[in-house]
Amino acid sequence: MDRRRWLGPDDLVGGSLDEVFAGVRRAVPGLIVERLRVTHPGDDDNVYFLGDERGPVRVQVDTFPDGEPPFVIEARDRVETSDVAAAIAVICAWLGCIGARPGPPDSTRRPPG
Repeated sequence: MDRRRWLGPDDLVGGSLDEVFAGVRRAVPGLIVERLRVTHPGDDDNVYFLGDERGPVRVQVDTFPDGEPPFVIEARDRVETSDVAAAIAVICAWLGCIGARPGPPDSTRRPPG
């Protein structure tokens, strides 16, 4: 069963996450964004899967309701940040965008798991 739904460039989730997606889309024109589809209205659906032509699920982003920070970004590592620019930089770096900064300062990095 497919538990995700695709979000196009015109689909807004609200909050600062829209700015993050817009910034990443500038660097990754073929960005794929999917949102977790839940079965119960009370379940947390603030989980997004980002990818590109190399694969649809390469980075996961979790947020507070309505796309509000903090952003918990996971792929090869786990980073938590409330800063839009830092979130864009981390996602772009993990998607392999040219010229992306490596991410926020080490103080915001968290161990996986």
